[in-house]
Amino acid sequence: MPVRGLARIESVVGLFVLAHNLMRMAALAPQLIGWGASPSAAAARAA
Repeated sequence: MPVRGLARIESVVGLFVLAHNLMRMAALAPQLIGWGASPSAAAARAA
C-alpha cells in the first residue's frame, strides 16, 4: 500500500495498529467481542 506524505503514512500505520490490537483482543479475550459466549462454544471448550 504505497502512500506519500506523513499524514497518510500515519493513517496506514494507525490502521495496522488497530488491526493488530483487535486480533490480539480476539485471541486473548474472545468473550469481549462475543466470540465463544454461546453454550455450544462452552461445550466445545469442555470437550
